[in-house]
Parts: sequence; C-alpha cells; structure tokens
Amino acid sequence: MGVAEKLTNNMGTSIAIMLVLTLIPTMMHALVFAYIWTVTQSLAVVTVYHAAFDEIRDAIKTTIGFGSLVEIWQMLTLTVLGGLLLWKGNWKQLTARKT
Repeated sequence: MGVAEKLTNNMGTSIAIMLVLTLIPTMMHALVFAYIWTVTQSLAVVTVYHAAFDEIRDAIKTTIGFGSLVEIWQMLTLTVLGGLLLWKGNWKQLTARKT
C-alpha cells in the first residue's frame, strides 16, 4: 500500500469517527429540543433553552478557554442529557396527553 492510499484510508477512518462523535450529540440535542417542545408546546421556551445553552457554551469558551475541551464538554453533556431523556423520559404519557 502506497503513502497516498494509507493517507486516504486514514482520512476516511478519521472522517467516519468524527461523524459518529458529532452525530450522536447532535441527535441527542434534537431529542432535548423535542422533549422541551412536547412538554411545553411553546416555541418561546425552546428558544430560551437554545439561547441559554449557546450562551453558557460561549461563556465557558471565552472565559475559561479550554479550547477543544469545550467541544468535548458540550458533546458529553448533550449525550448524557439525551440519554437520560430516552431512558427516563415519559414519552408515552406526554404524547397521549397532547392528542
């Protein structure tokens, strides 16, 4: 295997790993949005959550400045929060109540 083939193979693996590492927290964040929306049925509440989350993330990034650790903190928090909502969230009761 030549250098170009190894580089291409490593790049493909790196891209796949990054997709998985960013895709899972993104899906969990969407789950948090869905849960907040299902509970409140209010776009204002979802917007306030989004603004608060972004503000906390940006404040940590600018004041503490952990660099890439901020991204890891954000992804870990979203994955844990989304996982907890999947595990403990009472989705059946929420959807039955709204219909």
